Amino acid sequence: QLSLRDSMQIEPYYIRNVTVYSGYDSFGRRNFRPVDSANYEDVKILYNRAGFLRPKMIGYNTYIRPKQRYSEYITNRTYDNFSSLGVVQRTTIVYDELMQNDTAMLDCNIFLTSGNLHGLQAGLDGTNKAGDLGVAGNISYTHYNLFNGGEVLNVKLRGSYEMMTGNVDSIGGRNYYSVGLETSLMFPQVHIPFLGQNTRRNLNMTTTYSVAFDIQKRPEYLRNFFNLGWRFNWVNRRKTISHT
Repeated sequence: QLSLRDSMQIEPYYIRNVTVYSGYDSFGRRNFRPVDSANYEDVKILYNRAGFLRPKMIGYNTYIRPKQRYSEYITNRTYDNFSSLGVVQRTTIVYDELMQNDTAMLDCNIFLTSGNLHGLQAGLDGTNKAGDLGVAGNISYTHYNLFNGGEVLNVKLRGSYEMMTGNVDSIGGRNYYSVGLETSLMFPQVHIPFLGQNTRRNLNMTTTYSVAFDIQKRPEYLRNFFNLGWRFNWVNRRKTISHT
């Protein structure tokens, strides 16, 4: 927490150093044992686990920089950026106050606690449509840090089967089934050429690529679907409007 000396004092605080502890746990800063380090745009990064968020991604989401004035706005933006990454379970920002040449300075320490890299979900439902009984199920796998940059890979397999009890053509059969596979990959950045760096960061943009294939068989027809998706999502600074 930032400790201001006097609420009536208008002397600004300046950032001296910015250090990111990547892979931090709850045992305290003194027990943090770095196995690697890196620097990105004057941000020092310490790793206690190799491969958890590459330096460029950490620097991209860190708005706080040395020689800047302290700002609650850029502190909150940094919180929001890291909190939006599925692989980051918790973000903590701590300022250490000190005086340097009669100037109020702050050392900024950002602690990133890693979450689960993998997720698995499954579901099974029974269906009853006008007396036609069936079953539907799905299973999905998610990787929350595929290329060590917060990329989210999701693979979902779904299927359903239904017994048709009404008057149907014997040639078409009495069964209805569908099988589908969908894969998506989300990048916490926007992939649009010629877009400035400030615009990319200020709009909190993400890019998602998806591929889906479905087979549907009914008594009346058999059809296949193949879909490709390229989706952008962004919100304004006030987080009042979201676009897709």
